[in-house]
Amino acid sequence: MLRTKEQLEKSVDNLWYATYSPTDYNRTYELLDAVSGKVVKNSKGNYTIEVYFDESFMSSKSSTYGWGTHSGFDGGDFRSGLIDSIIHGMRGSRTNPRYGESTNVIEVVRQEAERYANSILKKYI
Repeated sequence: MLRTKEQLEKSVDNLWYATYSPTDYNRTYELLDAVSGKVVKNSKGNYTIEVYFDESFMSSKSSTYGWGTHSGFDGGDFRSGLIDSIIHGMRGSRTNPRYGESTNVIEVVRQEAERYANSILKKYI
């Protein structure tokens, strides 16, 4: 789980933050802090891992202009919208410089987690 969390953080940094430099706001990098994970044991004794963005680790506050840190142009909370946009693509105003973009963060992380898990399993086969 820790290795997968690290990969998600790295992928977000490389595939989201590093793809452009904003000119109209200051980055908080809270999206990296929002990467969370846990190991889950089911009733049959099997384990799985869950790695996800926990929006409670991100702030959301409006500015006097109606939008601000992780809030939309209407002043509403945009934390889950940001996470959804990164995974599924930017929507909204076509004047958004990132309109239509999406990252392949989830696919990159899934592939790396699979490679890592297979390398561990090979030791036992």
